[in-house]
Amino acid sequence: MLVLHKRKGSAKVAVNEWLSYFNVRINHVEIVAGQETIVTVQPTQHVATEAFRAMDVDERGCRFPEENPVL
Repeated sequence: MLVLHKRKGSAKVAVNEWLSYFNVRINHVEIVAGQETIVTVQPTQHVATEAFRAMDVDERGCRFPEENPVL
């Protein structure tokens, strides 16, 4: 999520799907102070191949939920 301040009392919020390009100047929601804003987010689940799962965590640059020591 990226928050850009436009003017005093408002902000722009942009959320994107991590695999696709997005333009924060076009794909954003302006949040105005004192107003309720509802943003609906559609979750995406990514499926990895066994070959990708077999790679070292540092090599693939991410962790699977079962590899996260915090969870």
